[in-house]
Amino acid sequence: MIDIDSYGLDVAIRADDVPFACRVRLAVRNTGSEPVDRFVFRLHSELDVHEILDESGAPLVHGVRIEAYDLAYTGDIAVHSASLSPPIGPGEKRTLTAVYGGPFSPSSARSPSDYMRIDEEGAYLRGTGYSIWFPVQEDYDWNTAATFAVVLDVPAAWRPLAFGDLDSEEMRNGRNVSRWRAESAWPLLFCHLAATAWDIVEEGPFRVYHRRTVESRSAAAEYVRIGAELLSFYRANYGSGPSTQRVFLAELCPYGGISAGNVIGIPSDRFAEVTDEGKAEETLELLAHELVHGFVIPAVVPDVPGSALLIEGFPSYFHSLALEEVLKGRFYERFVRRAWTSYHERRRAQGTPSSDLPPEVPLLELRDSDIGRYKDVFLLDDRFVVLLDRLRALIGPEAFLRGTREFLDRHRTAPARFTDFVSALESASAKRLDDFVARWFGTTEALPAAWAPGTPESG
Repeated sequence: MIDIDSYGLDVAIRADDVPFACRVRLAVRNTGSEPVDRFVFRLHSELDVHEILDESGAPLVHGVRIEAYDLAYTGDIAVHSASLSPPIGPGEKRTLTAVYGGPFSPSSARSPSDYMRIDEEGAYLRGTGYSIWFPVQEDYDWNTAATFAVVLDVPAAWRPLAFGDLDSEEMRNGRNVSRWRAESAWPLLFCHLAATAWDIVEEGPFRVYHRRTVESRSAAAEYVRIGAELLSFYRANYGSGPSTQRVFLAELCPYGGISAGNVIGIPSDRFAEVTDEGKAEETLELLAHELVHGFVIPAVVPDVPGSALLIEGFPSYFHSLALEEVLKGRFYERFVRRAWTSYHERRRAQGTPSSDLPPEVPLLELRDSDIGRYKDVFLLDDRFVVLLDRLRALIGPEAFLRGTREFLDRHRTAPARFTDFVSALESASAKRLDDFVARWFGTTEALPAAWAPGTPESG
């Protein structure tokens, strides 16, 4: 088995009429007990690999096949295989180089989207949950991470945005060239590239990339203010987030609400709404939700029942506790009420001719492979929210936060199951929760009407 320990990526966007061109140095390591004579990796299917080189610069013989791949907007992935001579022995490391490039077409991954594209307006590329713009080993999962050094070369009129720490940005030969690094292990899911005609506002830990309009400039200042308060809450209650100096917040393209490590995206059609009194709360909830990803997603045991709850369910809930404190306006009660209403509306719609919802299943059955079907659609952002609220009410807000922090601290790198979270809550509260979890997370039993937010019993 070969793992990729580090990436050195030289990326050029819209240079010499080529949409995307990359030369990547891969530090690979044999983690198995037998010699390995083949290096296999995956890459977005629209990108052509021109050559793969060994440490001496000699080309390796390689081939490619196309496989179905649900997470990519093209519906497939390219699997490249290069012959290694001599083989890499157990525990040995070697540096390989791949040269590749090509286009990215407008995406329709999970919803209509302007993401995963490069054109005259800008470049917007996401990590492995959408399409793979850098090589990944064939058996990567949600926990896979590596160190990164990225040189990003973009048109002079654009400002670049990658991930990790920004070391430098300068004009060179009529192009904007920046250097980025993530020296500690960085999840492959959180690797992001973007560039367009932004201006930048920076204060404290926040660096905000915004469109060149008066409305966007005013909004950027508000994001800096509120973002600092959210960060303070997350760090105090959920522990360490991304190990970077700054948080990058960007006004992206339509459907550009993202979380990618220390990069947060707000769609262009929503960005300026933060200064609109009637719409600010909804937009700040989007900010808080995207920002919390880097704090509350633990390492997980992949492809096991319940893993979706940790990866996608947690960020759908834990931002609400911060907004309750920051907005000071009974936000949490409204948030849980919305989840309650949404869940029951969707539950009633099940089986109707006009419904395209996925079937209701017990929450504990949802694996990470189910996230694409249930993300923002059903269960992960409604029934799960209601049940976490019930757990919080059962053990008390202080014990709930204490148990959550203990769980997250314990599982930053040690893979967790949902049962580990329940155990942490039990330890923090000295209460048994297994019967409650088995009944309500382990079945699709109707939730009691007495739990409806606003009723006396619900508190």
